[in-house]
Amino acid sequence: MAPEDKPIDVESKVSETGVDRLAQELGIKIVSVRLTAGGHMVDLRYRVVNQETFAALIKGRSTLDIRIVDPVTKRILTVAETDLGKLRSKIAKPRKERVYFTLFDNPGEVIKQGSEITIIVNQIRLEGWRVE
Repeated sequence: MAPEDKPIDVESKVSETGVDRLAQELGIKIVSVRLTAGGHMVDLRYRVVNQETFAALIKGRSTLDIRIVDPVTKRILTVAETDLGKLRSKIAKPRKERVYFTLFDNPGEVIKQGSEITIIVNQIRLEGWRVE
């Protein structure tokens, strides 16, 4: 069997995209990425899978550094900000299996349902994440 005829190993693909590293190194798992507010915002939800790892990561801070990049325009979406502050979960004491959120501005609705985006959490890149 020629190398190009070999079946694709799905598990190694998942590992290559950084999903496994996200859980191991940061203690989180991305739950969903969806459009909200009529397409003007991107809603990213993540679950804490390792409370100790995640708590060490955000020690001294109350938020997680997450960025979304539109690979077509190379635009980095910013966390939506209102008079009440940035629209993301404040994490005083992380709890395992709890789902947290971050809302990103989507000016001009450049990201659409079905778009493939890049999610960056600290230095881990998740490329080709499809928006629901």
